[in-house]
Amino acid sequence: MQDLGKERESFWKTEPKKVPDSVKRLQEMVREQIACKEEMVPAALDDCLWEVIELYKGTPFMTAKKLEFSYSIRGHEMFVTRKDKSITKATVFLAFHKAIELQQKQVDITGPKKLGTFGASYLYPIFLEIGIIWCNQQISLELS
Repeated sequence: MQDLGKERESFWKTEPKKVPDSVKRLQEMVREQIACKEEMVPAALDDCLWEVIELYKGTPFMTAKKLEFSYSIRGHEMFVTRKDKSITKATVFLAFHKAIELQQKQVDITGPKKLGTFGASYLYPIFLEIGIIWCNQQISLELS
């Protein structure tokens, strides 16, 4: 496993426009999974997602309602700054699989409710940021 701290440091400090290799790899794997239309998501894809989730810990995000948050990782749990409860790794994977399933069906994921899991209001902006879901709303947010 590569040193995520160094990759994150170069991404956020020295080269803010560079996308980390682990994020590019995840985006490519997600697009391939959506294109192949297989229901079963490979474990390697889940592992790659969790690696990227760990890479982004401490990064500020905004919910769909414009509430700022960040998160930390302890073991197999994600702790969001705006919640007392954690989001488990298994729940992150459920939301991730749902996002892939919806995109395979060409459903636009327009908000966190489409993911239908606990913590979706926090997972949705993370998934948008790392490029594993996209929609017209994301494009309009980038233009504003």
